[in-house]
Amino acid sequence: MPSDGYFARTLTPQQYRDFVAGRDFSFGGKPVDGYPEGMGFIGSAEEVSGITTAQGYKDALKLDYEPNYLLEFQLKDPAGLQNVLDAPYEEFVPGGKTGAGFLEFNYPGINTNSIVNPRVRVLQ
Repeated sequence: MPSDGYFARTLTPQQYRDFVAGRDFSFGGKPVDGYPEGMGFIGSAEEVSGITTAQGYKDALKLDYEPNYLLEFQLKDPAGLQNVLDAPYEEFVPGGKTGAGFLEFNYPGINTNSIVNPRVRVLQ
């Protein structure tokens, strides 16, 4: 677990607009077998706190897209947190770390009702 309890997840532009407008939304990802509301991969906000650019975040986490928005938050109930042993993604690495070595957790079906103390960082 992150020492300060803050997790991070990238947001799409639409999710960012929903966040700013105070609308509820899911950020659990695409539905996959066993996870109809998405797997909900989240990382440690403190581990990525020094990354300030979209390109830097893309490179550091080995993403196939440049994220512009990073949602940092604490969980209302961390009991739903999982360490996933298998996922239907080519880049998936079992063991609680991303392919780039960052902490990674799963919170199936995560949405804005699952979090508290949210803050958004806009990546340049």
